Amino acid sequence: MSDHNREDVAISWSEESKEELSDLQQEILVTSRLNPEMNATDIASETGASESWVRKTLNEYEDDLEMEKETSSSGGSALGSLIMLPFKLIAVTFKFALWLVALPFKILAKILG
Repeated sequence: MSDHNREDVAISWSEESKEELSDLQQEILVTSRLNPEMNATDIASETGASESWVRKTLNEYEDDLEMEKETSSSGGSALGSLIMLPFKLIAVTFKFALWLVALPFKILAKILG
């Protein structure tokens, strides 16, 4: 089990979804969020749910959970994505420049090689 407390997990559902979710389904989703390495069997064992119920719950609410994971990993807003954009562009440009510099040497190696 993860070192995080369940209270520390920031998972939000729409009011409609929350009304649809049972306590067990919420537990399944929280366990999945806290332990991304766990598979359905592990989550079932941890929560006391059947493996088929875990799979059904994850399949049904996976999109909501993934959207929340992406939001929380970017600092909770689109601002995090905007801040990281220049760094990502620099990294891609740098990788392209390295590839471009190495290209003549690769061609020469093929010709001589």
